[in-house]
Order: sequence, then C-alpha cells, then structure tokens
Amino acid sequence: MRKQAEAIIELRKHFTRLEELYVPLWQLGYSVPLDAVRAALRRPLRQAMADCEVQETGHGIEDVIDDAVWDYKSSCIDRCN
Repeated sequence: MRKQAEAIIELRKHFTRLEELYVPLWQLGYSVPLDAVRAALRRPLRQAMADCEVQETGHGIEDVIDDAVWDYKSSCIDRCN
C-alpha cells in the first residue's frame, strides 16, 4: 500500500486530474477499478470517433483509433519524463 501511495504522489506531479492516474497505476501493476481504466481509455477514443464523424480524413477507422491511442500514450510518456 505504501508503494502505491508513493506512486500516486509521483504521478500527481505529472497529471492534474485524479481520473488521469488510473491508467498509469494500472500499467504499473497496482489494483485499480477496471471500470475506471476502461473509462479513461475510452475518453480519447470517443473524441477520435467524434472527430472522424465531423471531418472526412480519408483514413480508415483503424488509423484514427491507432492515432488516438498513440497520442494518448505519448502524452502519458511526456508527462512522466
């Protein structure tokens, strides 16, 4: 429990909202409610879907999802470095 608390303190330096901590904590192997992880992973994908519906990019839906996942992963890495 102490290690998880230390991880949360460290992650709070990089994330502004508590909801943003679920995925990094889960990736680090800590017990996190899976519904919270799913919701956190869905958020950027929903935005990507909305962007796809609003504007025709010429890319397949797989490309849009891949780009959204990459952007989310990159933002997490950037915040932690």
